Amino acid sequence: MTEIGALLKLRDVSTSFFIDQGEVKAVSDVSLAVRRGEMIGLVGESGCGKTTLGLSIMKLIDAPGRIIGGEIWLNGVDLMQKTEKEMRRIRWKDVALIPQSAMNALNPVFKIGQQIVESIRAHERVTTKAAWSRTKELLDMVGIKAERVRDYPHEFSGGMKQRVSIAMALACSPELLLSDESTTGLDVMTEAQVLGLINELQSSLRMAVILISHDLPLVLDISDSLAIIYAGKLVELAEAKGFAARPVHPYSQGLIHSIPRIHGEQETCESIPGSPPDLIHPPEGCKFHPRCAFAEPVCGEDEPELLEQADGRLAACHFAERFGGRGDVQS
Repeated sequence: MTEIGALLKLRDVSTSFFIDQGEVKAVSDVSLAVRRGEMIGLVGESGCGKTTLGLSIMKLIDAPGRIIGGEIWLNGVDLMQKTEKEMRRIRWKDVALIPQSAMNALNPVFKIGQQIVESIRAHERVTTKAAWSRTKELLDMVGIKAERVRDYPHEFSGGMKQRVSIAMALACSPELLLSDESTTGLDVMTEAQVLGLINELQSSLRMAVILISHDLPLVLDISDSLAIIYAGKLVELAEAKGFAARPVHPYSQGLIHSIPRIHGEQETCESIPGSPPDLIHPPEGCKFHPRCAFAEPVCGEDEPELLEQADGRLAACHFAERFGGRGDVQS
């Protein structure tokens, strides 16, 4: 959780969208540090700010949205001070993105090799021959035969397109990779293969990875740490190992309890009541308190800070020290 030696440092980052109905506070005062070679799972329900936070890191927020506050440091460089022209040199070279529905992000009228070569030559001073050679190496790295370099996207399956998108994201050897729901739309087997590939590449290349997902079991298996986000705010930061046995924040507990169990004694899944709040008019106090079974009057009055707990994790709950694993309140 410490910033010491971190590759990426976010300090009080806030991003809003300004629409006719008002200001949508999509991300509010998020602070996060990611070390080199670390994989962090950023988890929350749809609409909780995961993708907006990822796009904010790359300064890819389009109108009517904008980053309204905070600091974003990547490898000692203050990205908030960079112009759009300067950011175009940083994106893909230092930080890359595997977007949602990545298999639909490929241009259907260009061969996959051409698209990867274009990415390489846009950011690195290399010959066309060297770029094609690098492209074949990348395809081989993600499990695609080099001779398919001249095939079009429609000639690949969904899982293979996803691998091509990963190869493109890795084209310039970024230090930080953002994977935004990159397995959405894939079947379970292909999803496991793609995530396994990202995990292997992250380990072998020593990249830092932020794995953005609404699927907690999926990220628990391969992440080093977890960042739980709700209503645009981080509510818990913890090591992934052992997290399922002892989530602290009531929202984290709700996510754990909603996971279907296929082994052992049959249990009923417990969905979290209600929905994430309207971020134009969010509730006072703790943003989760209207859905929280343990809420007390103070929860609707004062917003809790993200504070370090006895075991080293961070949690934003007035009563974090009272909660043990599986949502039981300890005396």
